[in-house]
Amino acid sequence: MSGDQRRTRRLAHLAELAATPPGHAAVALAVAAAVPLGDFDTDRATVASALGTGFTVADLPSDSPPTRPHTSGSGSASEWIDHVVVQGAGLSSAAVETMDGLSDHNLVRATVTV
Repeated sequence: MSGDQRRTRRLAHLAELAATPPGHAAVALAVAAAVPLGDFDTDRATVASALGTGFTVADLPSDSPPTRPHTSGSGSASEWIDHVVVQGAGLSSAAVETMDGLSDHNLVRATVTV
């Protein structure tokens, strides 16, 4: 998800898609769960605000490494922009696992309970 002016529309569209299970047109089922996750290119508070009520964004421990670390020579600050989000499900045990250079992002994981 890009960090430009389209972010708000994209997050609104994601919320709409998550609320409408595949094959059910505009009718959302109370038993349906959705787990949008990945690189949102923005902080947790922005994602939570944009998606609205009914969605829970994993709260990473305060001592977590950044989800998008930057090396000292990159000129950019590290960021916490990757998230696990649920709707219609429980979310616990969120954590960031260091990838030690195998990717430009660290792994974000959480336990999802339906």
